[in-house]
Amino acid sequence: MRLAGTLLAWAWFAGWLLLAAGCALVPLLVGRAAGVPLLAGGPMLLVALTAFGAALLAGGGSVRALAAGTLVPVLAGAVLRPVVELRASVWLLVAALVAAGLAGAVRLLPPGWRPGPRVGALLVAGGGGLLATLAGLLLAGAAVGRSLPPWRGATAGPLFAWGWQLPVAAALTSVAVAVLLPRAAQSAVLTAGLAATAFAVPVAWAAPWPAVVAIDLAVGVVLLFAAVLRPTLPTVAVLTSASAGAALLGHGLLVGLADPIGAGTACAVVLAVGLGVAVAGRGGDPVRRAVAGCGLAAAVLVVPAGTAIALIGAGAPPWWQARGALAAVALPAVALLALRRSWPELAGYAASGLAVVAALTGLSPLAVPGAERVTVYAAVATLLVALAGRRARPVGLLPVAGLGLATVATVAALPMVLSALLTPYGPPSAPWSGAPATRAAPDALPVGLTMALLALAAALAVWPASRPGPETRPVEAARAGGLGAQSGAVGGAAGAGAGPGGRGSGDDARAAGGSGDDARAAGARGARAGGWRVAGAVLPFVAAAGPVLLVAAATPWPVVPAVALLGGVALLLTVALSRPGGRFGAVALPVGLVLAVAGLLNLHATRAGTLGALGLSVVAATVVGVAARRVPVRVLGWLVAVAAATGFAVTAPLAGGQPPRVAAFAVLGVAALTLALAATLPSSRWKPPRPTGPPPTVAPAAGTTRTAFGTSAAPAAGVLLGRVLDVAAQAVALLALLLTLGALRHAATICVLWGVAMGVRLLRRDESIERRGVFAGIGGGSELLAVWLLLAAGGVSVLEAYTVPLAAVALVAGAVGLRTRPGLNSWLALGPGLAALLLPSLTAVLFGTDPDPWRRLLIGVVALAATLLGAVRRWQAPVLLGGGTLTLLALYELVRSWDLLPRWAFLAVAGLALIGLATTYERRRRDLVRLRSAVGRMS
Repeated sequence: MRLAGTLLAWAWFAGWLLLAAGCALVPLLVGRAAGVPLLAGGPMLLVALTAFGAALLAGGGSVRALAAGTLVPVLAGAVLRPVVELRASVWLLVAALVAAGLAGAVRLLPPGWRPGPRVGALLVAGGGGLLATLAGLLLAGAAVGRSLPPWRGATAGPLFAWGWQLPVAAALTSVAVAVLLPRAAQSAVLTAGLAATAFAVPVAWAAPWPAVVAIDLAVGVVLLFAAVLRPTLPTVAVLTSASAGAALLGHGLLVGLADPIGAGTACAVVLAVGLGVAVAGRGGDPVRRAVAGCGLAAAVLVVPAGTAIALIGAGAPPWWQARGALAAVALPAVALLALRRSWPELAGYAASGLAVVAALTGLSPLAVPGAERVTVYAAVATLLVALAGRRARPVGLLPVAGLGLATVATVAALPMVLSALLTPYGPPSAPWSGAPATRAAPDALPVGLTMALLALAAALAVWPASRPGPETRPVEAARAGGLGAQSGAVGGAAGAGAGPGGRGSGDDARAAGGSGDDARAAGARGARAGGWRVAGAVLPFVAAAGPVLLVAAATPWPVVPAVALLGGVALLLTVALSRPGGRFGAVALPVGLVLAVAGLLNLHATRAGTLGALGLSVVAATVVGVAARRVPVRVLGWLVAVAAATGFAVTAPLAGGQPPRVAAFAVLGVAALTLALAATLPSSRWKPPRPTGPPPTVAPAAGTTRTAFGTSAAPAAGVLLGRVLDVAAQAVALLALLLTLGALRHAATICVLWGVAMGVRLLRRDESIERRGVFAGIGGGSELLAVWLLLAAGGVSVLEAYTVPLAAVALVAGAVGLRTRPGLNSWLALGPGLAALLLPSLTAVLFGTDPDPWRRLLIGVVALAATLLGAVRRWQAPVLLGGGTLTLLALYELVRSWDLLPRWAFLAVAGLALIGLATTYERRRRDLVRLRSAVGRMS
């Protein structure tokens, strides 16, 4: 019951207290109580005191702290509200004084009473300080706005009646907040307050822009040097001081844009301060080193900016400003080389700053008015970036900036490069229309210089490091190898004179000499690999620069395509005949192909140019086919050589005014040469000699084949190449035949000659039976086609003139197959030939309009001979095909003679046949069964 009463009493007290606070809020907002402004905050203060007294009487520690903390802001409001009402012009100063006074009063309280009032005082001082800081920042931004657009001057700042109070308020509130916070945070708060005060100082009067710049630069320099020179500052204070100083310097630079002198002065100060901070802070802790690195990066950033601003002040045109800024990037690029050795801990920051300025200056033609070319700017910036990162591991943003700038330069130069490669003398002309005239290309020289600069940049970017490993130090390795060899020789001599003991030491010395040789060889390999790597990086740009510079020099035809063709052929030969290290092969192959194809396409303007390009292609491809290290490359080289030779064989007669049917014989000569080359290579039935001695047990080396008695050079590559060349020869011969379309006698001559060539080809020793069969089939088919063509050319229309040669070829091939392949039956071997021999003529007899008795007689004779031969040799196909033909012919003759004989003759013959069949039925039936059985047993 007592507890309930206590709770009820406190509830009534809280309710009435809230009601009183609501009533006291009205005079505080109105600004007067009982008509007196000085008493405006009195009622609210009485409510806060009542709550504080109740907390002292009955509350705990947290309740007393809360009540005391609430009392401090109420007291500040009670003091400040009459001032706002009576002296509004100084309310900002009074607010700062009240905040400072409350902070001092809280510091004087006993420690046990301090927590609550400290929170309330922090609210008062922090609110006032935040208000003053925001006002100062807004007015500082307005000062920057007055300086824009740049180089047009700026008016003085506005004059506020309360302006002089703003820096005082910012300083007092920052001091008050610092007093209330722990010692560790006081330095950071005072630093931030100093920066806020510096931003607010120009508001005190109508400050011109030079005064704003001077204040910002002076205070910013102090804050930055304080951050790196005061070792007692905590980390938070260091970061706060550095950030505030950087913000002031940046604000001063932006305000200084009103005039080139102001901006140049700000850039000079930033440069000096950045270098000074870098020197002072590079030996400190990691935080101060980070500040020093940022200062160094800022110094790098302002070098090209200051140069451009100086040129602006001198009245230089915009393109000279961009050029000066680009040239100024060389200073930090060269300085970075020294920084990497002396200040390695700051090299990353300088590299990042260099990457930023290189990207900005390299892309400046995109924004700077004028006819400046972004290709040259981006290439120069790329070269400077590569120079800065030469012989060192890439750090910071340098690799990204270099790659991006190189990409921009390459993409911008690509249209001109393609034009120089594909159309160096204008639009493509008709083949053999004459040498084209040169054309003016104003963009060629800048693009050519761009490619040259990019090549130099690529070489610098991939150049071997200054401290290579053992495998890339040929000089040191050679020196070590020489010392080892000398020690080996001396040790060997000592061992020879000292007996068994000395022999061991000599062996050790010789081993040391051998290790020196190994090191020297490893160093040479490393140097060679580094050279290939540099060549692979430089090659695309050099290959693009050559034709473009030739176009810029207005060289006459055929200099550009000839140089492109020679360069492409040289690259392809290098890749095919050598073993380039690194990725040179992967780069040189597509570059060489592009150059070679471009040269071939642009040499077709004259007959001599076309023939020269094809001849060079034949020679180069033949060299590849003969001397390439890898089998696929050799195969490809021979195929290209055959194709180029075929093109030459077609082009040369056409260039001489000959028709295509004459060129067919030259093409056939290429096919014959290809066939002869294939015949000189190992055949598929090549067998190594049988050496004496036991078979070895070691594994065969690469490129050899294990035999029953050891390993020997396998002809697998030769066999593959021979078969490919055989197929290529057939394709070229087919092309020769196609060139004779419309000239049957020329086509027949081609077929006859190719048939002879195939007959000679199959006579080579050690050729497999299967391949000989293929060659024989192709040769026979070629001769058969020649016969047909000659018959067609002579106007021969007799059917058998075309079918009998085909049947003869098929029957000969079938007879050879029966002799060489025991499992082959007569239907597969002889069936096609017999069908070609009998069926076309039989069809002509049965369904033709010309009743030729000689054709019927010859067909009957051939069918009878086939039947008898099949019966004797027990071949099923000749028996059935011949017998069937004879039966059909007999029926045909019977039908033809129906009207030639009297009807009773047919009836008599039929009756006699029926009587004979009836009397010998059982025997004829047995004869039919035996016949069917005999035919079924035939092959």
